[in-house]
Amino acid sequence: MRARNGPDHPERVIEGLMRMHLHCERVSFEIPSVLMGRDMLLNTEFAGLSAGSDYVAPGMVADSRVVRWVHRGARVHLETLSYEMRVDRSRGLRERPSQAQ
Repeated sequence: MRARNGPDHPERVIEGLMRMHLHCERVSFEIPSVLMGRDMLLNTEFAGLSAGSDYVAPGMVADSRVVRWVHRGARVHLETLSYEMRVDRSRGLRERPSQAQ
């Protein structure tokens, strides 16, 4: 479906860390150049819940991840980063992980 602008289908713009444009069912972001290549913590929270939920409440964090906006050619991608550390099981937990050189 193509986005239509005009009196029947106005474009909404939401300001924040970056500018978000809502065109019917499409979402576009204006990402400032200072945010490109920087690590960002992205939290997803529950805004509301259906009745009968005892395990989660509105405002609880559903997911947290570290992301980075990067240029690849003429496109912009959102990468998910991981900062996990792993230990070689043969050495056990008695030795600390070696430093990256």
